[in-house]
Amino acid sequence: MHTIPYGEISRLTNDSRDWVIMKLRFQVPHDIDINKVKKLFKKLGQELLAHPELGEDFIQPFKSQGVLEVDEIGMVIRDKFMCKPGKQFIIRKEIYVQVKRIFEENGIEFAKRRVEVQIPEGTSQEQADAITAAATELADKPLGADPAAAKAPT
Repeated sequence: MHTIPYGEISRLTNDSRDWVIMKLRFQVPHDIDINKVKKLFKKLGQELLAHPELGEDFIQPFKSQGVLEVDEIGMVIRDKFMCKPGKQFIIRKEIYVQVKRIFEENGIEFAKRRVEVQIPEGTSQEQADAITAAATELADKPLGADPAAAKAPT
């Protein structure tokens, strides 16, 4: 690693002068058919190439790169496209809208956090209700929230 003070930079070359690669991530449930999603994204990429306003800004179409990672919430699918510099943000915005549309049309949901609570045998209904309330409160907290700060049911 080299650290160069800004004052010493006399000349700078921007290697993305002619094109930009934008990588996107979509999280889907574990049980989704990845091949179906890849086909839908490939079809969407072709549709976007034919888009009257955005099509000419693509250098390479939107396409799926497959599963990037798997976590407790679902699978992260990484996708990318190459376009003219400065156009990537407008294209990205349209891709988000279109992915939401094709997911809805094909009965695909984005992955969501889920909380599963197992209540032991012999637990009273009052205790079960308190456990459920506490789990619901924690599930409603944003990711990264301090669970110790959650108020315990009384």
